[in-house]
Amino acid sequence: MAGFEIDTSELRKLQGDLGKIPARMVPESEAVLKKAAQNLKEGMAAEFEGSPHFKRVAPDVTYERRGFAREIGYEIGPEIGRGKGHGGGLGGVAVEGGANGGGGSVKIDHLLEPEAVLIEKHMLDLLGDALQ
Repeated sequence: MAGFEIDTSELRKLQGDLGKIPARMVPESEAVLKKAAQNLKEGMAAEFEGSPHFKRVAPDVTYERRGFAREIGYEIGPEIGRGKGHGGGLGGVAVEGGANGGGGSVKIDHLLEPEAVLIEKHMLDLLGDALQ
């Protein structure tokens, strides 16, 4: 029987290179997501500021980083109890409405889609750079 050899050295090199990508991408991904969180915070605060009934929620809109090392996430919204305007607790009523009606007049969902498109673009650019 005749045998043959397959050179897999390039695949091993690729495997090593791909293994380094997550470590290199974390700081750059962090910057992209932090900027997006800031943009969403500002947009959300502007929506509350524009409401005649829920203006005092605006100064309480914050963001906080969640996760460790390789996990990156941000929680964005009115801070309840410790905020500047002490109106953070009204954020849910402003957006979802109250149990007995009222509220629900502040719209924030429309802020997410444009920011998600920007995040996707920047993350794909980072990944493209990392793969080169």
